[in-house]
Amino acid sequence: MKKLTYGICTLFLLSCHPKEKAKEENIMTSNDVHSFAVPQESVVTHLEWKAAVDFEQKQISATALLDIKNSADATSLTLDTKALDIKKVTVDGVEVAFTLGEKVEHLGVPLKVPITPSSA
Repeated sequence: MKKLTYGICTLFLLSCHPKEKAKEENIMTSNDVHSFAVPQESVVTHLEWKAAVDFEQKQISATALLDIKNSADATSLTLDTKALDIKKVTVDGVEVAFTLGEKVEHLGVPLKVPITPSSA
């Protein structure tokens, strides 16, 4: 089980699946110019999000459960972020050193989380 915690939002990776046959390979090869994602390494296939909204503080605290599919040589999961206060990231219950890239107008900031192909 992968656990990925970040910012006001907490992400939990439920499972990593190795790249499957032909149909799934198509998912892993297309790029979206409107995203920092690197689908050749890993893609999110399902998101379950639980949030608490504090209207007085104008803040949202959340937990997200992600299912991902990753390639045989995956080293990271790249997610799009914007205006998040990221406190920590955990993978498989262990805190990991995540990186935030440079802000890009209209895209936000990339969040890069280390993963391995064998993570389950």
